[in-house]
Amino acid sequence: MRNFSNLLLDLENAADTSVKIDLLVSYFRSVDNSDKISTITIFTKKRPKRQVKARVLTEWAIEESGIQRWLFDECYNVVGDFSETISLILADHSNDTGRSLTYWIRYLQNLEGKDEYEKKLAVLEAWRQLDSQSILIFNKLITGGFRVNVTKNLIIRALASLTGKDQSEIAYRLMADWDPDSSDLGSVFNSEDAPENISAPYPFCQAYPLTGNPSNLGKIDDWVAEWKWDGIRVQLIKRKGRLFIWSKEDLVTDKFPELHSLAQHLPDGVAIDGELLPFKDGHPLPSSILRNRIKSKNVTKKMLKEAPAVIKAYDLLELDHRDIRDTGLVDRRTKLEELVNSILDQDLLQYSHNVRVRSWKDLDSLRKKSRTRLVEGLVLKHKKSAYHSDAKRGEWWKWNADPFSIHVVLMYVQIGRGQRIHSYTDYTFGVRDGNDLVPIAKVVARINDNEIWEINSFIEKNTLERFGPTRAIKPELVFELHFRGVQPSGRHKSGILLLDPEIYRWCREKKVQEVNLLTDLKQLIQSNG
Repeated sequence: MRNFSNLLLDLENAADTSVKIDLLVSYFRSVDNSDKISTITIFTKKRPKRQVKARVLTEWAIEESGIQRWLFDECYNVVGDFSETISLILADHSNDTGRSLTYWIRYLQNLEGKDEYEKKLAVLEAWRQLDSQSILIFNKLITGGFRVNVTKNLIIRALASLTGKDQSEIAYRLMADWDPDSSDLGSVFNSEDAPENISAPYPFCQAYPLTGNPSNLGKIDDWVAEWKWDGIRVQLIKRKGRLFIWSKEDLVTDKFPELHSLAQHLPDGVAIDGELLPFKDGHPLPSSILRNRIKSKNVTKKMLKEAPAVIKAYDLLELDHRDIRDTGLVDRRTKLEELVNSILDQDLLQYSHNVRVRSWKDLDSLRKKSRTRLVEGLVLKHKKSAYHSDAKRGEWWKWNADPFSIHVVLMYVQIGRGQRIHSYTDYTFGVRDGNDLVPIAKVVARINDNEIWEINSFIEKNTLERFGPTRAIKPELVFELHFRGVQPSGRHKSGILLLDPEIYRWCREKKVQEVNLLTDLKQLIQSNG
């Protein structure tokens, strides 16, 4: 456990990607196979099931430490992290005899099925053995609250360096449906040892954001343009008579029963890259509908009726059980179009046609009208490009529609994470609703340090109330917010959800009376679908 906690501290303080990779490689070399697998499991989102609620942990920590509830709350206000607060108020026993990360994960797994008293005894026993930093990690294993900036691509690069295998092979293995509890490093990453996994998808090929003039890419005739649909990126796979649907994170076949009939129409040994969309009456619906379905335990008849799903096919990765990703894009898409046209159920699987124009100027005109087509913009792909296992710069570009813009006022703040752990950088913004202000978006501030310092100074002088780690501040600071889109939402007080909001600038010259109205955003929903 101590090795893992030290790794997290080092990663938190490392800004350079190459340093993070070196830290991961060094760590993987220093721990046994079981801890290697446990670490990969945590960083690739296959985390242990939560066994104890945060509220209950709080009561146990207050009892164990002997402090008053008000003092715990004050500590939480300052620290801003639940797991860290508990680790700081508990005595640092440091009686751990070097037990591994895997030991403690299994320790928590063994709590399943036990009553609350048994769980309490087990958690208290762990707290009495671990030092403060290890208690912090233990608590995060319980709550699933890891926020370390370690991407899957970082893990892939580190494991490629460790094993000597190609990054694409590592990515492919990580996507497979391997069991963290019964696997070791060899069974996951060695081709000769790995059991056959007929469902395994390929690593998704990504595109870079396009900035500047697209004419810098050369002749438009060398490129394929297609609509960037706003859905869930998936791979549709059929092998040995079985159908599999993979998102970037997980196997989601059971969430889309309306697509299961495709198994009867697709030939065996195919893998298709596409976008899964809620589609009704010939038009796409908000993608949040499908994401809510994925989160639901059961797919109801109401869900199926309100948001039937289709797949817009972008690319063909496997045909007749043969990996064709290195084939040129034009050839792959020709084969894909032939495949889609040959099946009977084209309402469920549709070919995503190219956008054909004669000039970059004409294409830009279409891009600016993307929202009227309920798409996010365009994707540009070089005609000779392969389907790479990572984003190979220069061959695939995403050219998004221009973002929406509104003016908002800062209402609530929280302490940030990582290098800004001592600054307020988690901001909640609001707009006007009659005479009131209503929150509409929470954003991590990506502005310069001087502005962070100024805003923090304002916060200290203008805090109105405190709610745990959150401060309500005097609503005076106005910002321009950019966002990709807006959707109705029954989960938010405002009734709306902003898509990918980010701070564009601090508008020092504007007053709170100048921020947008909630009705402006609701009208935007109506005008865009």
